Amino acid sequence: MNLEETPKKIDTTDLANIMNKLAIIMNKTGEPMKARAYQKAEETLLGVNEEITDLSQLQGKPGIGPTIMEKMKEYLRTGTLTLLEREKANPMNILTEVYGIGPKKAKELVDKGITTIETLREQQEEVLNEIQKVGLKYFEDILERIPRSEIDEYNELFATKFKELAEEGSQYEIVGSYRRGAKTSGDIDVIITSNNPDVFIRFIDALVQEKIIIEVLSRGKSKCLVITKIENSKHARRVDFLYTSPEEYPFSVLYFTGSKAFNTVMRGHALKLGYTLNEHRIARTSSPGSPIKMNFQNEKDIFDFLKLEYKEPNERTDGRAVVPYEVISEIPQTETQKTKKKREPKVPKEKKAREPTEKTRKKREPKEPKEPKPPKEKKNKTQNNLNIKR
Repeated sequence: MNLEETPKKIDTTDLANIMNKLAIIMNKTGEPMKARAYQKAEETLLGVNEEITDLSQLQGKPGIGPTIMEKMKEYLRTGTLTLLEREKANPMNILTEVYGIGPKKAKELVDKGITTIETLREQQEEVLNEIQKVGLKYFEDILERIPRSEIDEYNELFATKFKELAEEGSQYEIVGSYRRGAKTSGDIDVIITSNNPDVFIRFIDALVQEKIIIEVLSRGKSKCLVITKIENSKHARRVDFLYTSPEEYPFSVLYFTGSKAFNTVMRGHALKLGYTLNEHRIARTSSPGSPIKMNFQNEKDIFDFLKLEYKEPNERTDGRAVVPYEVISEIPQTETQKTKKKREPKVPKEKKAREPTEKTRKKREPKEPKEPKPPKEKKNKTQNNLNIKR
């Protein structure tokens, strides 16, 4: 007996990653319009939560046009893209891998004949600023993936130093792929909160003093981008520190934990309920900028508010992890939205048929001409004056 083959499932998250790579390349080569087109396709693919067994199921979705379809077909057929392979050798893409070098600077370097990292190192004193020199110095280290075990060591160091400085309401979390349980990560993202924002500043200062932070790339009141190194590691690492208020902390931790696909679908679900969700807060779409008056203590509070099953960080791999309590068919009324009673359609009254009647206009009789009024006698002003004197 011949059994029909089960159609092979297409991994839309994998396709989304390809679109992301193409978008990055287009941005690096100075083609923002093409980059945006690939980003739009990526967003659509990340938001797909039904099973896809044929690319035709994606036809007509936002951002999925003929060019994108051809790229996806090529990738599924060959496992790569000609464009991706070709662009690997593009000097623009190689140079923009250096921290601090964008498309404009990369083009300037290429125009000067600098097309490799080796040549750039030889001429760095003449062509790079201080931050770009730091990026070049740690170029290979930054590209190296960070093992989970090494981030565990960082976590222990951070925890020890943070306890010495922490005040009421202070806490931190290493987010990103590490929090989702990944074996390796590209960099380390740390979210810090406290009732006193100075805790963030003192924490960074302490890590600089301990020489855990070896280079500061940029620093502000709420964000600090650095390069770090610990004793047991051969490589320097990129670490981003972000401060957020206690009110925004659950939203920041949720957002920066990801995954990107999970966040995209969760935001889409919030929109169905009439809300916008981002790394700062949740607000009503009916009144833009109007936050929800509710104290969100943790991520679970956000899941509960949106009527979603809570998922642990390691379960948030893609959009399918966003599971509502029930299917949402329409936007519910919030406490500030007025409910309008639907009016029943009026039943038209039956018109009584009238017998046709001949319309006759009443003739107006001609008006008799009016007799002319006698002209008014003009009084002599001089005479009048004389009369008054008398």
